[in-house]
Amino acid sequence: MSYFSSVLYRLRRHQKKRAFTGVRHSALDRAADYTRRNIDRCKKELAEIAEITAIDREGEFTSIYSSLLRPLCHLVFSKKRKEVRSILEIGAFEGRSTIFFATYFPEARVDTVDGFDGGSDFSREIDWAELEARFDRNVARFQGRVTKHKGFSRIILPRLEAARRSYDLAFVDANHFHDDAYIDTVFAWAMLREGGVLIWDDYTWFSYKRPLCNPRAAIDRFMDVHAGEYEAIAAAQLVFIRKLNGTESRIID
Repeated sequence: MSYFSSVLYRLRRHQKKRAFTGVRHSALDRAADYTRRNIDRCKKELAEIAEITAIDREGEFTSIYSSLLRPLCHLVFSKKRKEVRSILEIGAFEGRSTIFFATYFPEARVDTVDGFDGGSDFSREIDWAELEARFDRNVARFQGRVTKHKGFSRIILPRLEAARRSYDLAFVDANHFHDDAYIDTVFAWAMLREGGVLIWDDYTWFSYKRPLCNPRAAIDRFMDVHAGEYEAIAAAQLVFIRKLNGTESRIID
């Protein structure tokens, strides 16, 4: 491939990526507008909560944190922090989101699921044994409130459901391939209480060559199947939906 052809190929791929990431499920339009209007206010309010600002300073992290998880959680839960008593976290990495959940929701117990092996998302070399040890050190002060479930989510989640676990909040942020994201979502939704909130991270993540392999396709498909059973409440890089008392997808014509 010539240099010119190589540049043209990369440009076309970038345009395709940009076009795809510019599309948003219509169910998220109002939630996205609401998020855009309020996100800066939430960031400022979080900056005044000492225990939240201390997370990055006191934790043992090697990765850069740029997620909107914190301000969006504040947008949705600022007046209901103590009402969240149980959290399911699928995907933990170094434990930054785990620590945030345990700190921001002081009454909550967190079940966190991770294989600590990177799945198929990581091509770079990582010392996974050390990463898991770092996670353990980071969450040690929440002993009794954070329970680590090590293993593939497709194995751990059915066990949690069989044990009749239920949650006020579920966070899906593990392997990003469509099938994995969809399966994680199905189990998280099944264990989410009515009125509970499901969070997807990386709605704008686009690294697989085929667009339908990326998490957005799984998220959009789930929202199509379960239309009428949720309320979209925040949307950006992450998507928040609230589970309603509805079973429209189970009705046979």
